[in-house]
Amino acid sequence: MPYFEAAFVDGEQRLWLAAPSWPAFQSAPRRWSVFSPEGVWLGDLEAPERVWIVDSLGDVVLGIGMDELDVPYVQFHRLIG
Repeated sequence: MPYFEAAFVDGEQRLWLAAPSWPAFQSAPRRWSVFSPEGVWLGDLEAPERVWIVDSLGDVVLGIGMDELDVPYVQFHRLIG
């Protein structure tokens, strides 16, 4: 089993790693670990169901959601901590 399923670097140079989903495929990764540009772990978060996180800036997260007909749409979420 791979260590992570997806990865990206956001607008503030933070590294986002998605935990692999099990069983083998789900519609989108749910759990993400976020690391600072220096490699320090900042925390984990759970994405909303059927939302693929694609970018972040500050405390705003951009995701692509899928509705019940699998039509994609853009979502913005604010991180709370």
